[in-house]
Amino acid sequence: MQPLRVETAQEVEYFLSALLGDMLAETERGRKTIPMAALCKRLSVRMSTLQRHLTSLAEHGVVTVHCDDAGRWTTELTAYGMGLFDQLAA
Repeated sequence: MQPLRVETAQEVEYFLSALLGDMLAETERGRKTIPMAALCKRLSVRMSTLQRHLTSLAEHGVVTVHCDDAGRWTTELTAYGMGLFDQLAA
């Protein structure tokens, strides 16, 4: 299966919506720290694509990104990121 293309503005918008929706669902299920490998698999994107977009979201305070000593990458929504969902739902 080919990885999802995330190049055009429409593709980026779709991807970010799917990414943040998936992260919110994981957070609501009690999984605060989310393995980036799991996100890649569920969203059908390469790690480099996911990291590029998460880096941008991290620069805006929406998520945090971590790499542990074993080289495993994880991410989580910040309080600000969660607040964005609350504002959109209102």
